[in-house]
Amino acid sequence: ESLACPACVWWIARMTETTEPDLAMAAYEMSKDAADLHRHGELEQAATKYGDVVATFGDSSDAYVHELVVHGIGYRASIRYDNPELASRTEPTPDLAAQFERTAGDELRTRVANAIMKETMMLAVSGRGEEALALNESLVTAIDESDCAQVRRQAAMAAQNVVGFLDGQGRTAEAEEALRDVAARFGEELLADYDEESPEDDRDTRLGLRYRKAELLRVMGRRDEAAEAFTALISEFGDHEDVKPVIDRARDRLAALQTDAT
Repeated sequence: ESLACPACVWWIARMTETTEPDLAMAAYEMSKDAADLHRHGELEQAATKYGDVVATFGDSSDAYVHELVVHGIGYRASIRYDNPELASRTEPTPDLAAQFERTAGDELRTRVANAIMKETMMLAVSGRGEEALALNESLVTAIDESDCAQVRRQAAMAAQNVVGFLDGQGRTAEAEEALRDVAARFGEELLADYDEESPEDDRDTRLGLRYRKAELLRVMGRRDEAAEAFTALISEFGDHEDVKPVIDRARDRLAALQTDAT
């Protein structure tokens, strides 16, 4: 409802900030149409209209207009992410990486980063792995040291997703190189996030996070901690037959670490 009344009053009041009032009004009206459709549950039409906002005004250098574009990107990604059947009939918003690069400010960059992560997940579950890989990589490439913690956290997750995809494709050497890049750029941040595991996480989520943490410790050279992490993972999940491939990999990693230690 961010563009529907009473919030529309706030957006109209802010038009004093724009350097292109006619363009800003056109962008506002189209964005409000999208928000009205969204608010009334017309999700496919809303997604289309949000896409129109991005396609029509995405190249604008006006800050007010660009903020409306970012809202369109975020809401469209959320609609697709929350409605997989609808997502199967629609495409991700084009040029998300370029929109991220031209976006300034922590809040807006976080919105676009969140949208990219949602779109990569939708691509992955629909079997479009190479496209998901490219979009994940584009986010990782686009961030820099000045980005806020929320954006860096999303980029770190994207980088881990790249590792997972490469590993799943049997591209072991590429996956190992990508994991070392993850460790170099985001290692300590990711370890801190992994330590905040929620008791509400389901089993597969807990397993995935703990495996990623153990792998990260391994490539960071913290072998004793990695061995402890793999041992704990095997102890907790080793009897679960449906995750046997992950457990077998963990056992292989632990054996290698123990061999190196002798």
